[in-house]
Amino acid sequence: MDLMLDLETLGTLPNSAIISIGAVTFDYNNYTNGISSKFYATIKPDLKNYSVTYDTISWWMKQSEEAKQVFNHTSISTFEALYRFRSWLSTVTIQNIWAHPSSFDIVIIENALRKEAIEIPWNYRQIRDSRTLLDTTGIKIANTGIHHNALDDATAQALAVIEAHKLIESWKYKFDERDKL
Repeated sequence: MDLMLDLETLGTLPNSAIISIGAVTFDYNNYTNGISSKFYATIKPDLKNYSVTYDTISWWMKQSEEAKQVFNHTSISTFEALYRFRSWLSTVTIQNIWAHPSSFDIVIIENALRKEAIEIPWNYRQIRDSRTLLDTTGIKIANTGIHHNALDDATAQALAVIEAHKLIESWKYKFDERDKL
């Protein structure tokens, strides 16, 4: 199983306040129903210990009313959300962790895990960047669900990675068939 992670934050810095965590486990070899389990938490932003940027607040004000609903459901602390996320991850075996891009979501969540003294549940060798894969294969992320809802975005990104792997497998098949000639 692989994991797709998506965060919604109040900044773009490594120590940005997280307002939601969305994650799905998926199997890119299972083309019919690759999503296995889901995790979603909305977080009461910790403005004392994490950063907020004006540009990001301004950006949030321009998002859809559906996306901004995350601010109406922020009840648990960053620690509690990360603890629940870590507990959920302990129930699955993760081969790789993906994000779009990995240099944003994974950097921010690793920083928060460290700050909250929660063990990072993956090794740096497991980190994958879906943006690079999708750009290379030309696969686009489908517009499904609420854009900038962390769970909907994680799901859409995982489904796009599955599509990219399908395409790569078809390329392998074509090369294998060509080599037989």
